[in-house]
Amino acid sequence: MLAGALIALLLVGCGGGGGGGTTTTPVVVPNPIISASSSGGLFNQSQEVTLTSNGARIYFTTDGSAPTSSSQQYTSALTLETNTTLRAVAINGTGQSSNTLTLSFEFDFEAPTNFALQAQTTVINTINESAFTLTIANGELDAWMDCKRC
Repeated sequence: MLAGALIALLLVGCGGGGGGGTTTTPVVVPNPIISASSSGGLFNQSQEVTLTSNGARIYFTTDGSAPTSSSQQYTSALTLETNTTLRAVAINGTGQSSNTLTLSFEFDFEAPTNFALQAQTTVINTINESAFTLTIANGELDAWMDCKRC
């Protein structure tokens, strides 16, 4: 009887012996989010693009194909100088993926071929003079008159 009372006391003191009495809280991993420092567009100089996420690894492609965890991993800013379709995805440790980010970069480094020609061939005459505005700010009339006498 003493042995039975001792066992009952131990069971009550340990929370009944049915599993230790502790519970674990599940860890909630946030969905990956990805963003970029640029929204793409048309440019006349190279562009540096920074990709960021909320702690997930970033993978990207520059040929327009869909990025996966097998794609190139992003480690530092990208410098783009040619027409590029940048696609990127953030993937966290549990395999969850962000929405795919797709950005288009187009570059036009060429100066207009007829710019100088147009500027040299525009002549102001009595027919089109109203299309041209002449503004003199802080001008000196005497200086112009002196030059006219030269």
